[in-house]
Amino acid sequence: MRVAMLGLKGLPGTYGGVERHVEELGAALAARGHEVTAYVRPFYTPREIEVRGVRTRLLPTIHTKHLDATVHTFLGAWHAGLSAFDIVHFHGIGPGAFAPITRLLGRPVVLTIHSLDYRRDKWNRLAKWALRQGEQVAVRAARRVICVSESIAAGHAVRGNKVVQIPNGVGRPQPRAPRLIGEQWGLHGGDYVLYAGRVSPEKGVHHLIRGFRALPGDRRLIIAGGTSHTDYYLRDLRSEADARVLFVGYQEGEALAELYSNAAAFVLPSDHEGMPVALLEAWSYALPTLASGIGPCREIGGPDGERGRYFAPGDPADLAARLAELLRDPAARETAARAQAFVLERYGWEQIAARVEEQYRLALEDR
Repeated sequence: MRVAMLGLKGLPGTYGGVERHVEELGAALAARGHEVTAYVRPFYTPREIEVRGVRTRLLPTIHTKHLDATVHTFLGAWHAGLSAFDIVHFHGIGPGAFAPITRLLGRPVVLTIHSLDYRRDKWNRLAKWALRQGEQVAVRAARRVICVSESIAAGHAVRGNKVVQIPNGVGRPQPRAPRLIGEQWGLHGGDYVLYAGRVSPEKGVHHLIRGFRALPGDRRLIIAGGTSHTDYYLRDLRSEADARVLFVGYQEGEALAELYSNAAAFVLPSDHEGMPVALLEAWSYALPTLASGIGPCREIGGPDGERGRYFAPGDPADLAARLAELLRDPAARETAARAQAFVLERYGWEQIAARVEEQYRLALEDR
């Protein structure tokens, strides 16, 4: 099949969860014999390249908070609809609002809902309303709707057999010694707690900063991630952080792998998640984890202590207490090893790609 992917910023998938998802899924589909093209934006991917078998198609946009994705996906919906694709796969409810264009041009549409974006604090009331309307439009236009978590699928307005839950996947990492992170930040392994992800309000990094202040000792907290039109939030975090907190910015490749490989624990303090890929990645490195006890985290983590631990959402004091327990628990690494085995067996990209491929076939049959 010839498949187009829309709704991402760029490739390689280093800009966020959707981009990593598209790269990994696209590579797995390409390995299965499909021709995959991802539509990318010039600010993130300046020229057309091929990434692990996935071709990129560069279209222009207007690089502002509210127009970047909107203009790019509008153009992409037309371009993909007028091109010889068998399936056009939209990622996200915002980009999916343009799916009717592609459908009217005769191309079968598949939609993946990665998160309920209208719950994110970075959007104002009008933007949240527009995203809600876009969700309804996108779901009606799609022949198949993939939700990355049961909580998204269960809470969705549309019911019926065209809605299916298929989770995000995770690859098998290669653990790294602390070479780069030792040279750059003086980290040696086991001497820091890690958060890796977008630095924006719904990710709850402020809960982590506040909770970490109550944690005794000299272990450091590493915040690895960039902002998404939320520089004001990063400034607020810096003003609240104590001297043990190190903001290392967006990291990828060898440095990010070293950060995961050598952390004492990983914390995901989110107030809102679609399907928490960061937890899967932490478990793939056999890292002990502490996560906010929101539905999507519990959905993949099981009961408290089975694969990781939880703290009361939005409660820095409980975060501090549970993190202290985790760091002094000698059995935490055994729990993390079980989580690693579970994740690599259940969330491998080959299995995920096979399930998505089946949805493509069903979309083609649903004339």
